[in-house]
Amino acid sequence: MGPAILACFDRLFSGRKLTLLGYNRQRIPGNWKLMQENIKDPYHPGLLHTWFVTFGLWRADNKSQLLMDAQHRHAAMITTRGAQGKADQVTQVVSFKESTQLHDPRFLDIVSEPWWDGPTAVTLTLTLFPSVIFQQQVNSVSTRHMARNHGGR
Repeated sequence: MGPAILACFDRLFSGRKLTLLGYNRQRIPGNWKLMQENIKDPYHPGLLHTWFVTFGLWRADNKSQLLMDAQHRHAAMITTRGAQGKADQVTQVVSFKESTQLHDPRFLDIVSEPWWDGPTAVTLTLTLFPSVIFQQQVNSVSTRHMARNHGGR
């Protein structure tokens, strides 16, 4: 992984107890490389995903950083929340849904991460070539594994 990507991996899996909430499997006929590249695009979440825009996770003042290993196989995209609050321009984005609410808004609370020497991330996405993605969105972690479809099974 190299030191930069390993540091992000260690940040994500810092010895905390993780709770498995469930599985979601999808079979999509497509090129697995599209998913790996899609994750490295900091613009698409705000344009396509209601969640990011509606709850203020994607804003024009967010800071994004992309780290890569020396061979450019593995990557970490880190996005931190801007300091300006909910910007008026965000409410004009098509994916913004004012009526969408959470049952427990604490889900969006940014929790201090004393094991990480840096700003708390809104998202941390690790892509490990060729087929694994680890993604932290606020206080939730998800994994994606792209497997090759063998003969339509």
